[in-house]
Amino acid sequence: MKQMFKAILRDERGASIVESLLYITVIASVAWVATTTFGGGVRTGANSIGTGVQTRLNPTFT
Repeated sequence: MKQMFKAILRDERGASIVESLLYITVIASVAWVATTTFGGGVRTGANSIGTGVQTRLNPTFT
């Protein structure tokens, strides 16, 4: 039972699966924060460009 538990916690390379999950979680959270931050910036920039174009063209919706 003890050996089976050790086998679950450690793969054949000796890297802990728990450690791997921790790294994956950290990388995923960093990627999520970067996507959210830069995504918001891109969205704001696109809205600004859209507003500028709309103001210059001054379309009238009737």
